[in-house]
Amino acid sequence: MKIGRPFGRTPKQKSSKLYDDRMENAGKQPVETPGYEPFASLAGFVACLAGAGVFCVSSGHVAVGIGLFVFAFLPAALVVAQGVQLGKQIASGEVALAPKVAGEAYGPEADRFWAIENKALTKAELDDADEKRAAELAAAESWFEAAQASFDTVDLEAEDGARLVGHALRAQEPSPYWLIYAHGLGGSWKSGAAFARRFAESGYNLLLVNMRAQGESGGALTGYGHLERRDLLAWSSWVARTDAAARIVLAGFSAGGDAVLEAAGEKDVPEQVMAVVADSAYADLWNEAIHVMGRMGANGKALPAHPVLDIARLSFRSRKGGFDLADASAVKAVEHAQVPILVLHGEDDAAVPPFSADRLGEAASGPHEVVKFPGAGHCCASVADPEPYYEAVFSFLANLPA
Repeated sequence: MKIGRPFGRTPKQKSSKLYDDRMENAGKQPVETPGYEPFASLAGFVACLAGAGVFCVSSGHVAVGIGLFVFAFLPAALVVAQGVQLGKQIASGEVALAPKVAGEAYGPEADRFWAIENKALTKAELDDADEKRAAELAAAESWFEAAQASFDTVDLEAEDGARLVGHALRAQEPSPYWLIYAHGLGGSWKSGAAFARRFAESGYNLLLVNMRAQGESGGALTGYGHLERRDLLAWSSWVARTDAAARIVLAGFSAGGDAVLEAAGEKDVPEQVMAVVADSAYADLWNEAIHVMGRMGANGKALPAHPVLDIARLSFRSRKGGFDLADASAVKAVEHAQVPILVLHGEDDAAVPPFSADRLGEAASGPHEVVKFPGAGHCCASVADPEPYYEAVFSFLANLPA
């Protein structure tokens, strides 16, 4: 929730430390790091009631003591069971810890996601965005329908042996420039059609990939960008082997944005990668999961994140192919990434709070820019207001060192 201006006070009237703090932190979200406090709180709850139960039994109040034992252990057991079940649901994909995207750039599913992600817009803002989106998607559909048959299917083996599948399209004129596109959770290579059109028309070769455990690609489970960071480096190496003079842009939306940012922080980024573009990326999965749990919950109902999510973290990590949810952190990756980074975000993104973009910008140690777009929800800026959006993208790329 945004921290607003105190009632009845204007900037010229500010006189208190409280006001200064609230203005400085306006729009920011609390940032958490996983720890043992939720487990300690649960254990303390059990210990207190169980201790009271022991006292009651020893004092002759057996029925009261037994009741306290029940109230001590039954809720705790239910919380643990819920956490373990949530870990299982995360691994199976039944529960998502990050927002999903449409499987294609246009069509009924894309329209449904668009309506959901732009609920915060006023009618005037939505009408304007709808008009621009319609024109952008009409151009994208026309281009993709003509170009789709010319895409070549590319197979690649990931470091863990998973089969990865991408779709490549050569530029009409010989070009060293490549776009590698990473879609978000629930998407596919076709999710990037509108974005890819702009790059194709700017002379780029295209490689639109299916992220692991999605679409045609294999893998035990989705990695929310963390496992995929290594896959994207494998795809970058494939392009480099194909074209030693290649100049690669890694671009991703939502979880794909996290993936490209985490890839930028790896020590073995191919030298051919010249830039990373991340749209609507979360700064780290742990805080995004807390936000999602509070907004949507595990089964469509909001629920407190702790300690259920903490237990799910342990459960998920213990599963085949699992990892520590706290390790999926784009904000940590950009701290030491030297590849130029462009962070894009809609100011009306309710799925991934725009403060994520601020955190990424503050943490980045290498060349970077952060650009926000008013009147755009999650992954919507590129179609809600495409001209300033792509002006920002291509101006950033044009100003990179040769």
